[in-house]
Amino acid sequence: MERNSQIICEKRTYSKEFHSHQHTFGQFLFPLQGSLDIRTNQQELHLEADCGFYLPPNFQHHYRSIERNEFLILDIPLRYLPSYTESMHIKLDNQWTAIRYLLLEEADAKDNISALADLTRYVTKKLQTSNPPSID
Repeated sequence: MERNSQIICEKRTYSKEFHSHQHTFGQFLFPLQGSLDIRTNQQELHLEADCGFYLPPNFQHHYRSIERNEFLILDIPLRYLPSYTESMHIKLDNQWTAIRYLLLEEADAKDNISALADLTRYVTKKLQTSNPPSID
């Protein structure tokens, strides 16, 4: 199955050098250990354990971590996303902390992807959306 068409939820680490890319899917980043510096055209942020960050599809970003790190990453295919999502830097309140915990549990349970799909649908209902430029 092509990477862009499946939900991927896994732990990842990042290097000290800045890397840059964009992807054709949405991506949620949840720090588990350490922090991540992220730069986009609109913002620069230092993502730490008490926050999460959503990157919309085709969103150019630069990133690095200068310390030991581990992140829970949720790659969300387009078919799960509402149209025209915006980047989101969120404080992990009790609800988002619970979502991160459930995602972490589902990342370890590779045998039942339907629960991960249901959880991903729930997460995408919480995304901020915007109007396309033609409507604005």
